[in-house]
Amino acid sequence: MPDVDNQHSSHETELTRIKTLFMTTISHEFRTPLATIMSSTELLERYLDRLTPTRRDECLAVIHVQVQHMKEILDDLSLLIAIDTGLIAFEPAPMSLRQVVQSVVSRMDWHGFDWRPAFHGDVDWVHADENLIRPILRHLLSNATSYSPQGSAIYLNICQNAHELVLKVADSGVGIPQEDMDHIFDTFYRGRNVVHIGGTGLGLAIVQRCVKLHGGSMTCNSQVGGGTTFVVRLPV
Repeated sequence: MPDVDNQHSSHETELTRIKTLFMTTISHEFRTPLATIMSSTELLERYLDRLTPTRRDECLAVIHVQVQHMKEILDDLSLLIAIDTGLIAFEPAPMSLRQVVQSVVSRMDWHGFDWRPAFHGDVDWVHADENLIRPILRHLLSNATSYSPQGSAIYLNICQNAHELVLKVADSGVGIPQEDMDHIFDTFYRGRNVVHIGGTGLGLAIVQRCVKLHGGSMTCNSQVGGGTTFVVRLPV
């Protein structure tokens, strides 16, 4: 009985920790975009007849970007919950990985970065689950740009052979402290050297789960100030 009680207590403690982090993250990540939306909305309401068409478009664009940001957070939470509750299954099918990469990249802001993709082997058609491949690519590439200085190179190497599909994302950003490495896949966890950069701590947790559903593996090599490299290996 003591062991059962201890396990139950530990489980309750973990649930409480996750709930607290959830509320803190949502509150923090939604506060800034909501304030920005409110500011732009008030500007349009008060000075609509005096704003130039260009200025109006800028305000609308700001609102669109911030709404999209909040939508992505909610989508990430929904995906994480769906995976953890077994609502999403691994459903591989033939897909054009090159087109998927182009689609994911086209929706990201690459302004100021040196984008360097490379494809090896037959990656035009692979047998994988596109609904799981997309978040893997989106979060790894998004992290690379979020934690790297403007003007730096972001590398994506994709290779398929007879046994596996390998996705490699590398940057020359802030890197991950060694003491944080054991926790980078924990839900809502963020490294101590990136607290000043916006983020939810959901990205890598989602990536790891998507990789596991594929029956694959994932490794990370990082050095503070020397960048980070993630390598995902998926069986084909």
